[in-house]
Amino acid sequence: MNDQPVPTPSFEDLFAQADAETEVLLAVSRFLATHADESQGAPLTAPGLPEGWTVRDEANVLAASAFRNTYLEELHAGPSGFSDEEMRKLMIEASARLAELAYLRQAAPDLYAAFLVAYGSQYCRRWDRDATRVELKRRYLGPCPRCKKSVRITENFCPSCGKLLGR
Repeated sequence: MNDQPVPTPSFEDLFAQADAETEVLLAVSRFLATHADESQGAPLTAPGLPEGWTVRDEANVLAASAFRNTYLEELHAGPSGFSDEEMRKLMIEASARLAELAYLRQAAPDLYAAFLVAYGSQYCRRWDRDATRVELKRRYLGPCPRCKKSVRITENFCPSCGKLLGR
């Protein structure tokens, strides 16, 4: 085991890394913009898949698998959740984005790998890589004093009747 202290990167090093990551993310955006039509319907071939499957079919399954029966669906069904139309918009946009990334993985694997590193570095650095569940300590304050509907702990007013809530 090495007991040497890890050197702190300089501002210039961090800036250069961020600049390189930004270039990768821009390259991915340009690639996907020029391949938008084909990214949704690109064929997906893998053993066991029926003929005619596309990366969008894969993306739909991944999005459904990632979001269905999770906390997101609890929020959707909750007392101040979002509408079916909003849930549909979220799922369609998630599926479309996953299809673009699945296409990128197939069409430009080196750019895809660079994207994973750059995007992960910028947005996922502090994410817990081992957790599979998180229990919330308190999800609701309880009933609104005026309308008696459940109110989330993060809200300052009741979304159902508009009553301001004191803490």
